[in-house]
Amino acid sequence: MSDTSIYFYRRNEPFGEFSNFSISPIELDGYTWPTTEHYFQAQKYISNETHFQNILQLATPREA
Repeated sequence: MSDTSIYFYRRNEPFGEFSNFSISPIELDGYTWPTTEHYFQAQKYISNETHFQNILQLATPREA
């Protein structure tokens, strides 16, 4: 049986487009998110509009 797993750790390596840090904007919940990492982190502050909006505006997924 062959291994069909793929591994992705960095956005500039093979399969990097699957990383949360990949610069691939998505539209979700009425917002355009720069990365899925921005969306993921903002969900921690869904009840705090200030933090939520700050994360949405951050320039990089690492900052988010």
